[in-house]
Amino acid sequence: MNYKTFIDNIIRLMKADTTNLSSVVSYISPFTTTPATGFPIISIEIVNPKIKPYSIGTTTRWYDFDIRIICIEKVSSLSAATGSIFNGILAFVDANPQLKNSNNAATCFQLGATVGRDITFNLSANEYGDQLGGIAFYIDIPCIAKS
Repeated sequence: MNYKTFIDNIIRLMKADTTNLSSVVSYISPFTTTPATGFPIISIEIVNPKIKPYSIGTTTRWYDFDIRIICIEKVSSLSAATGSIFNGILAFVDANPQLKNSNNAATCFQLGATVGRDITFNLSANEYGDQLGGIAFYIDIPCIAKS
């Protein structure tokens, strides 16, 4: 699995979501080489990765991980805009359960909450925001991919 391509596809889909995420100015990731151009910033990371065999006798694997979407705003406290972005991210997840690429092929088996896997979040994740002089929250979204 190519994590850079996977994250780049998420960013492409989020930028195209002008209904729910229109207020987001910049998107970054560990693979981004260009700096953020303004706030709010969305950063996308892969966390808690696990690889599991698909079945005995095959080289196919399940990749089980969380997509951490971090929103950083240049404000002093959470605002109505923060709530709008938070809800926009959840609507994005609902609308993109397989994160289809530009060829309309699914890049993951399941995005979002599943049996035993919940979407989790932290609305005061200022370990991220303090570095840039703002506040931050993050959402961890379960994802399962197969290759």
